[in-house]
Amino acid sequence: MRNILLIVFVLSAVIFLHLSGVGFCETRADKILQNDILSNMVIINKETGKPIQAEIISQKVLKVVNNQETGQWAETLEEWIVSFAGKEVAYVIKTVPSAKGGVDYTIMPKQVAEKLGLLGN
Repeated sequence: MRNILLIVFVLSAVIFLHLSGVGFCETRADKILQNDILSNMVIINKETGKPIQAEIISQKVLKVVNNQETGQWAETLEEWIVSFAGKEVAYVIKTVPSAKGGVDYTIMPKQVAEKLGLLGN
């Protein structure tokens, strides 16, 4: 019986993700923050000169650093795979609590994050 329930749960999740048009998504960013980040992920079509907005393919939490004194989160690193008109690109999103409240974020190509040693490789 447990196996059947597990299969139904997994299939439901796969169907939901498929219908929502989004791949595997694991992120600590709420919808508002995700939209803020996405609004800054734009490229310009060389032929038309018009902007192409990124679409999320997948998101994955890579690292969460907590403040040892407060126990609150101090930094997160996530990998976002996005598509620009069918071309997939990997980015690392770094988030930190903002001194003004809310969250500050940095968007960098995954290759840059790797060269900076942020991914622990």
